[in-house]
Amino acid sequence: MCSPILINKPRPTQMKNNFNVELPMNHLPKTNLAFSGVKDVASQHDIKRDKIRRRLNHFYLILLALITAHSSAFAQTADPRRNTIQWNATGFTDQNTGATAQGETKFITYGSDKIEWVQRGGKLVYTLAVSSADGVWTNTSTDGSLIYHVVLNEKSGTITITRSSGAISLILHLYDGHETINNLYSITSLDIL
Repeated sequence: MCSPILINKPRPTQMKNNFNVELPMNHLPKTNLAFSGVKDVASQHDIKRDKIRRRLNHFYLILLALITAHSSAFAQTADPRRNTIQWNATGFTDQNTGATAQGETKFITYGSDKIEWVQRGGKLVYTLAVSSADGVWTNTSTDGSLIYHVVLNEKSGTITITRSSGAISLILHLYDGHETINNLYSITSLDIL
């Protein structure tokens, strides 16, 4: 708590009463407004304004931290054809049925050599061999797209990774003649390994 502020406001030397007679005012005692029960409204507004400023500054710092964290998730630069990159997703949409499922999923691309499809916290890992890659995308921080032609056991297909307007998506399309996997993953972040 702050110590009381003594406010001695200048007083007029004369005051007129209802009869327009000037009365001397120098006989009135100077008052300590902090102890007389009269509050200084201007300083109260200053205190409120300072509290609001501190709260706004705190809010802006939190907002800046969130924006920075979100943008830094995709700000890392790497060449998907050459670097090892982990693409992180929290769920997918089955494009055959429209059903959605939640759960942490990771795809780790080892340049254009192989891709690991990691599920259930690493308890289920599929390794897909890459036979070729199409597209020109040399920097993950810019828009672009790559199509990996992959093979998993008897299934063949594609993994398409696209960045458009800052959002990254991955489409896993595998087929073996009978069954088709066609899942769309929204990538929430990526890590360069």
